[in-house]
Amino acid sequence: MLFHSAAFALLLATVLLLDRLLAHFLPGRAGWGMRCGVFLLASLVFYGAWDPGTPPPELPAGPVGAVLAVFWRLRYLGLMCGSIVFDWWVSRNLGNETREGRRKLWLASSVVLQLSILATFKYWNFLRDSLAAAGPLAGLGHAMPHSDLVLPVGISFYTFQSLSYTVDVYRRVIPPEPRLRTFALFVSFFPQLVAGPIVRAKDFLWQVQIPKHPKLPRILAGLERFAIGFFKKTVIADNLSPLADSVFNAPEKYCAANRAAALLMWGIVIYSDFSGYSDMAIGCARMMGFKFLENFHFPYLARTVTQFWKRWHISLSEWLRDYLYIPLGGSRHGLVHTMAALLTTMLLGGLWHGASWNFVLWGAWWGAWLAGAHLWRRAPERIRRIPVWITAPATFSIAMLGWIPFRCQGFDHTREMLSGIFSTDLLRSWSHLEFVRRGEFEVGRQAWAFALVALAASMLGHAWGLASGSEDLTRRDRSAPGARAPMVWYGSRWPVTRGIVIAVAIVGALLLRQTGHESFIYFQF
Repeated sequence: MLFHSAAFALLLATVLLLDRLLAHFLPGRAGWGMRCGVFLLASLVFYGAWDPGTPPPELPAGPVGAVLAVFWRLRYLGLMCGSIVFDWWVSRNLGNETREGRRKLWLASSVVLQLSILATFKYWNFLRDSLAAAGPLAGLGHAMPHSDLVLPVGISFYTFQSLSYTVDVYRRVIPPEPRLRTFALFVSFFPQLVAGPIVRAKDFLWQVQIPKHPKLPRILAGLERFAIGFFKKTVIADNLSPLADSVFNAPEKYCAANRAAALLMWGIVIYSDFSGYSDMAIGCARMMGFKFLENFHFPYLARTVTQFWKRWHISLSEWLRDYLYIPLGGSRHGLVHTMAALLTTMLLGGLWHGASWNFVLWGAWWGAWLAGAHLWRRAPERIRRIPVWITAPATFSIAMLGWIPFRCQGFDHTREMLSGIFSTDLLRSWSHLEFVRRGEFEVGRQAWAFALVALAASMLGHAWGLASGSEDLTRRDRSAPGARAPMVWYGSRWPVTRGIVIAVAIVGALLLRQTGHESFIYFQF
């Protein structure tokens, strides 16, 4: 069920209506408990509505066959529910256990289960094919059967979210949640279920304990944020995606200038698509009274590679830092160990995105740059004084080049795309002020017009963000109970500014959106 579909609009409207009715007729904690039950039921319906499209096996006729068909249809929902129940049970035992050895065994059981789920559904065929091509281990790879399992949507997000909860209980950062319903709502809450942001238990569970009355200003604020995300997805990402995809799918057919233009478009596409989803998720949660952390903060305006990862997919960056980089030793054991920990963290972060060596290459690209940045910070200050007009474009270029292995299918595809960009043909085109050869694109006039509008909207949004200030957001600002995040342009207190922005977003989405319901890019992860 996509956020920009009629089915989701009906689900969200139903949830908000039931929430309002229950709050009116059953005020207080009893009504709040029922309202949280509505949120949980809606989350299960939302995830259960996902259809992987695989036909069911041969089933007997009659009522028995009908029941089995329902179980087949909801098998991935059952997988998520089983994972939730197991981690809730483990956390209860962790909270009651005082012997450190037993506590480690309970934690290990949760880690093994969650990683086994990921390995089975996401990495089995990748491991099999990699071993089969590894020479001495080829026999082992050929002995492993090929898996026909479909990758469940959002599995990487809800396994990471549940795993972080168990680790926090083990570290005694939070107490174990006594109510299964509350924990299930935390893991499965539908605004962020399939593509994030990755929500921490310490940022969410305390909100469930506080009854909230559905207030119109809060609902309108959530709708405003949803409209911004809807515009990013349907107007910017969906209109630029066909042009970028046409080049990435067959780079040998295009000149160097068009390949560079497609790379720029793809960078805007993935940002608009994913940050648009995050905006819609934050807006939906806000309508129901919940606060999510910001997941993006103008990453393409970053001045350094380190700052980029404080602004891009913030929830994943912080998850990798707290549950992988720091346990690996972080910066506590010297320069070499720190650089190795950075590289390992980014390699595994790249692999998290997909079962492909291209994602590992993408992680290595960023790991090398982050390790280099850490080494650079040890240089004398007089050497590190590089003006921002050099560092900011350099960071942007590093991010753009990193999208090539992220988007391409395999090393040969990546090499083909790179060889076309880094060629004399590109310099020759730029010297003649020729940035795009429009005749090479097999798209119509309307597609080009919409793409130009999408590019202009993206550039205007970033220019506005730069003008309004783009300081980093700290976790204290964003997650503490009662804290307010720093003001950004789409949250301006000026009613005229907000009105203009939202009106442009809604009208633009109605006029310029693609008619098809293209899926979000991060659904595949």
